Amino acid sequence: MFVFNHLVTLAFVAVVSAGLTRRQLPPDCSRSYTVVAGDYCHKISQEQGVSTYQLMQVNDGIINSECTNLWVDQEICLGITGSDCTDVHTVVSGDTCSDLADLHEITVEDIIENNGKDEQCDLLVGEVLCVGIPA
Repeated sequence: MFVFNHLVTLAFVAVVSAGLTRRQLPPDCSRSYTVVAGDYCHKISQEQGVSTYQLMQVNDGIINSECTNLWVDQEICLGITGSDCTDVHTVVSGDTCSDLADLHEITVEDIIENNGKDEQCDLLVGEVLCVGIPA
């Protein structure tokens, strides 16, 4: 009985793993990225020029909210055609939404809307923000 249960478990894991590695990107994905060893969401966002919020939104249900479930060779979407923001800023200590809006000639409301912020517009150091109008 133990051997049978063990084989069933292995078969289930193999099927689930195969499904995860073959995940289809959305048909309107405008650009994609293949995860490499050592990647995490802020790093990918910084290196690929995509806001952290956008990365999480276009991979909703694939990348968890803590970004702890990435694996090597996983293909993820970076942007969706028609709403892909490539004008980004990595938050450093002292940044405010107001200062960033002035610097990038957009409104605080644009920053809030494009980055899923509440009206306080709290920023996290290392977070990558969309500071343009998505294309």
